[in-house]
Amino acid sequence: MPGNCLPYFIQEYGSATWRAAVDNPISVADVERAVPLAGEAIDRFYRQRLSEASDREADYLRALARLPEAPQTSSQIAAELDATAASVASSDNASYATRDC
Repeated sequence: MPGNCLPYFIQEYGSATWRAAVDNPISVADVERAVPLAGEAIDRFYRQRLSEASDREADYLRALARLPEAPQTSSQIAAELDATAASVASSDNASYATRDC
């Protein structure tokens, strides 16, 4: 998902920078002021996505978040969920993580 969403995230940073700008042209200080604003917008994006997830998808994402940094395997996620690797590798779970923005 992040690779597919990269243009959206760049747009959020650009929009926040434009709103925070006090200089023309935009300065590094303007960009630095915009970082928290862009972060808030991106956080809203992820909260919305999580609110749209099925219970199974949300469980999968929570299990994934509890694991050490990538790469994680289906077996690791399955252990977190007390499930089989085949069940967590199903298209139901994988579809949420690979959806376009």
